[in-house]
Amino acid sequence: MSLGNLAVKYLLQFDMVSTVLPAMNSEEEVLENCRASGDGPLTEDEERFLEICREPISLARQVRFTGSAPSAPIT
Repeated sequence: MSLGNLAVKYLLQFDMVSTVLPAMNSEEEVLENCRASGDGPLTEDEERFLEICREPISLARQVRFTGSAPSAPIT
C-alpha cells in the first residue's frame, strides 16, 4: 500500500470526514484509492509506519517556521 493510500485510509477514520479527494492520474490509482477507502481502520503496522513518517515532517515544519531545528525531538 502506498503512502497516499494510507493517507486516504487515515483520513477516513475520523467521523467528521466523509469524503477524501486524492489526486488520481490513472485508472490504477482510482482503483487503489477505492480499495483503500474500503479497507477499514488502520492496522497497527500502518499506524506505526505513519508515526515514523510524521517525525521528519514535524521537524521540517519546525525548521520552516522558526528557521532552526529544535534541540529536542518534537512530540
